[in-house]
Amino acid sequence: ITFVDENGDPLSEQGTDPDYDIDDPTVVPPAVPEKPGYSGEWPTTGMTDVPGDHNVKPVYTAIGYTITFVTDGDPIAELAYTIESTDVLPVATGKANFAFVTWKVTATDTEDSWASNSTINAGTPVTGRYGNVTLTAQWEVAITYEVNSYKYADDGEMLLIVDAANVGDGKVYTYAGATMYYTEDASYMISTGSGTTTAVYFTLIPATENTLTDAQIANIEAVDGTPETITYDGDINGDGKITIADANVIYQMLAQDSKGAYYTGQLNVEQRLAADLDKTDAADFHGSIKDVEAAVAIVLTQTAKAEALDEMFANYVCVAEDLRKMRSIEA
Repeated sequence: ITFVDENGDPLSEQGTDPDYDIDDPTVVPPAVPEKPGYSGEWPTTGMTDVPGDHNVKPVYTAIGYTITFVTDGDPIAELAYTIESTDVLPVATGKANFAFVTWKVTATDTEDSWASNSTINAGTPVTGRYGNVTLTAQWEVAITYEVNSYKYADDGEMLLIVDAANVGDGKVYTYAGATMYYTEDASYMISTGSGTTTAVYFTLIPATENTLTDAQIANIEAVDGTPETITYDGDINGDGKITIADANVIYQMLAQDSKGAYYTGQLNVEQRLAADLDKTDAADFHGSIKDVEAAVAIVLTQTAKAEALDEMFANYVCVAEDLRKMRSIEA
């Protein structure tokens, strides 16, 4: 017997006593040549039960392995395969606000086939690969957003702005379950990869989330609904008109830096966002005395002068600048 490899080439090691007699067919074969991805053995027939000189090839069987797919540390699927399988790597899905990029080898028992920390694209066939491996999905943020400071936020809050173009028709955004407000006001537009947004959704979020983690970005969800549009009309108390009372609230919010005991927790998000009345300084997201002046200007255009004066004094408390302006009104 001549032991050969799968290509028919004789092995350098032929085992013990490969010569045999049909009456005493005792042969100790050599070790089966290794073949990555396969287990091998010598055939149980066609060896010493065949008269005459002949060659014997090893028989190989593909070994079964497992690919484990992981997202954010959690296994999401497994694929049983062999080196001969024709399966291709899938595209990971299901992570809100993120787009799948590629797979990364994060655990492997076969560096020759699955190199640690290497990346492999979805759609790549597994044919020719072997070994157990863990592939972890790599993601990139698929929405455009910014987190900015905002003067009319309560202490410990920031302003979150999300590009409305990232939401499909008939959808709105929520953040951690709270509905976000919609606006096309140019002051709230943010830069995107292709230019500037034309509409955004926004709300106030905890200041501790000023740099959003993946988990917090996932809190931005698109849901069915009708966008709730913010009107920056200065109507803080929601009575349907702009009054000196509204201007006074804006002033107090400025003066107390949103930390006064009365205003903290008393005004909802919509009321505080509506206070950003002046738009002469676009995209600074900071309240200013200009907001108060804008409210007063509206009062003076929509109310008779005498009524404006009566209204101011009826509130007992007013802004010094507003008082100066009101006193300049001719009788």
